[in-house]
Amino acid sequence: ERLQEMKNHLDSKASLKVRIRGWIIGVYLVGQYLALAYGVWGVYSWDVMEPICYFLTTSVNLCGLAYFVNYKKEGRYDTLLEHLAHRQRLKLYERYNFNEERYQHLLQQSSTL
Repeated sequence: ERLQEMKNHLDSKASLKVRIRGWIIGVYLVGQYLALAYGVWGVYSWDVMEPICYFLTTSVNLCGLAYFVNYKKEGRYDTLLEHLAHRQRLKLYERYNFNEERYQHLLQQSSTL
């Protein structure tokens, strides 16, 4: 019971941190879009901004490729957020000395009783 409460607490804490990171990523992308739009229509012309947009898009695609090569998962936002949540849970489990394998073993033993 206490282990279940601790696990739920750590999982909810990890989920909150990942949601915050997701919002930060979203705000960054919106800010990037607005900065590029301002550059195109407000300050410079498309002739100046086209190479910047090209290199920025290429950089984002290369980051997605690097993610795929390292983790063998699609570079979609939901996959990325799941990966971040898993890593965050593992960090929290380690920080609070929560052994998930032992927890699963105890659950299996209690279900056989």
